[in-house]
Amino acid sequence: FDNTPGTTGGLVPANGANLTGLATISGTAADTDPDAGGPLTMAGLNRVEVRLQDLQYASTYWAAGGWTTVATWVTATSTANWTLTMPATAWADGHQYEVTARSVDLAAPANTQSSFAVGPNQNTFRYDVGVPVSSITVPTQMSHVNTLPAISGTAADPTPTLGLASGL
Repeated sequence: FDNTPGTTGGLVPANGANLTGLATISGTAADTDPDAGGPLTMAGLNRVEVRLQDLQYASTYWAAGGWTTVATWVTATSTANWTLTMPATAWADGHQYEVTARSVDLAAPANTQSSFAVGPNQNTFRYDVGVPVSSITVPTQMSHVNTLPAISGTAADPTPTLGLASGL
């Protein structure tokens, strides 16, 4: 008898990460015995599913091969140590994404994980490939000075179109 869903954990990318590339999303999953060897036995894991949302838009989710407006769970490769391979073209500069992982066990009917927590199985990250810019304002170019009490300038991480820069 198995009426307990499995769990997911170890989600990568980490919560709050600022990334310049992301080829795979990964983590771990288990269907743990709830009474530690007692009469209950677990059915085992059937699959791990991942939902990826582009937070730049109200309803934009990754489906195998592209973005859609329907909240979609994509099946990851493997179960205990799972991965979801992502194409480089999936990411947009300056966008923030939320990734959630859930497990589905082999019980009939299947128990599907429905509780999520930041860190183990639900993280937000930002994709930022914009190049920061900087300039020196003092001393001016080609100036000749006897003393230099300070060097100053400006720096910025430009915000991409429709996106949010990760900052300096």
